[in-house]
Formats: sequence, structure tokens, C-alpha cells
Amino acid sequence: MRLFSNRIAILAGLLGLLAALWLFAGCNSFPDGGTTKETFDYRLTGALVKEMNLDSTRIVTDLERNQAKRGLSEIVFGTDTLTFDDPAFFIDSVYSFAVSPAVAYGLDTIPLAIVDSTVLDDSLIVNVPDTISINEIAPANHLVTGNGSVTLGFSASPDVIGYVVAAVLSGSEYTGAGWSEYTESFANSGTITPDAFLGPDGLNPVEGLYNVYVYAFNGAPDSVLTSRLLPVPLPTQLVDNIDHPVFTGHFGAIVVALKDTVRVQSQP
Repeated sequence: MRLFSNRIAILAGLLGLLAALWLFAGCNSFPDGGTTKETFDYRLTGALVKEMNLDSTRIVTDLERNQAKRGLSEIVFGTDTLTFDDPAFFIDSVYSFAVSPAVAYGLDTIPLAIVDSTVLDDSLIVNVPDTISINEIAPANHLVTGNGSVTLGFSASPDVIGYVVAAVLSGSEYTGAGWSEYTESFANSGTITPDAFLGPDGLNPVEGLYNVYVYAFNGAPDSVLTSRLLPVPLPTQLVDNIDHPVFTGHFGAIVVALKDTVRVQSQP
């Protein structure tokens, strides 16, 4: 689905390091150290996804205690309680919550509290990114011929550590299909390479209408739990950014810009 150059692999590693450092900068931090009355190892993974194309914000977390699923806890984002094993959610045995419109959670810092009976009472702070938008696209006629590429320019969002550009054949979004890549710098632009449009043979483009996207993110969102919440899955999983006496794991927030489109054809 995705091909990465050595340069992009190095970039992903740097973003992972930034995600880990972001925890200690206060993005996802435990304000009071938490309390636990017994010795348990907890692992929390998850993400917040603000998806402007669906006009909704969804939160998903997976909680394990001593490497076993823990479904009896209470997880609250702000004042909203996540539901465990919601039958409407595409992954079993995780905590989730959805709200519309997407801007119901604006640019803000909101606690994610985790309570496990009398054993655990702790929280982390989630920085919710502001919305972003695609404001430039090249080629300007939105027509890609042969093995062409697409360059996107986009607005900035506070409290993010990086961006992702993505493309998928229209109609295949939110299925786990498509191509995505971390941008090569913190400049507000990114290139969708010809690999995004190639068929199974890896040589010839698949003609048709493609949706193109930009994501802004902070922390280390879980790539598996967000694979069907995002139009196209994240390129790779960033390193853990929660390192605490009570918890390990990773968590982050993503905002998805309203999509644009390009049409791919093999001949002009």
C-alpha cells in the first residue's frame, strides 16, 4: 500500500522521537502522577480523530492490565464517557466515543481520565488540534497523466508535530486501502508521489478519480485503531509516547482536512 524511501523512514523515526518528547512537553502528560494500590502494569493505546469530511470526532482507546484486555474500567474524555465494546464500532473490545459536529471539540486541552475500580485513578492530557485546510494543489487542473505526482499546500495547525499526505481511489476510503506518507519537513506542503496511483504490478497507474487528504497530528496516534477512522491508514506506527510508573503506551490526536480530488489517466 505504501512505499517509503530511506529518507522517509528516517523522517518517521524522527517523528517518533518528537512524539515521545511531546509527552514530556505537556501534550500527553500525567498531571498528578496517578494512584495505584496494587502492582499492575497498564498499557493504554489510542487516538482522537477529528474528521472534517464526516463532520465527526471519534475517540478510541485500548486498555490492558497485565497484558489482558480490561473492559471493566471507566474512561472519560472531558465529560464524555467512552463505551466498551460498542457493537457499532469496527473493532471489538475497545473503548470508543463519537460526537458531531467535528468542531464540538475545538482547539483545546482536555483530560482523558482512566479509573479501574479501586486500583487505578489517573489521567492524561490530550491536545485537540485546530482544523486545517488544503489551499493549494498542483497540477492546478487536478489532472495527473502518466506517472505524475501531486503537491498539496495546506494551512498550519497549532500544537501539532507533523503532517501526513494521503491518496485513495474514490470509493475505497475508510477501508484500509490507499497510500500515505509523512511530509518531509514542517513546511506546510507535501508531495503525493506516483506510487500512490500505481496498480498491483507496481508499474502502471490505475486510472480514475482519487481523493487526496492532509492530516495534522500530535503525540503518537495508534495506527491500527485508527485504520478505519481515517480515509487512509497512517503510514507507520510512531514510537510510544507514554512512559509513566503506572502506564505505558501511546496516544495522539489527528485532524483531517476536507478532501480535494485529482483524476489520474495514463494518456493526456
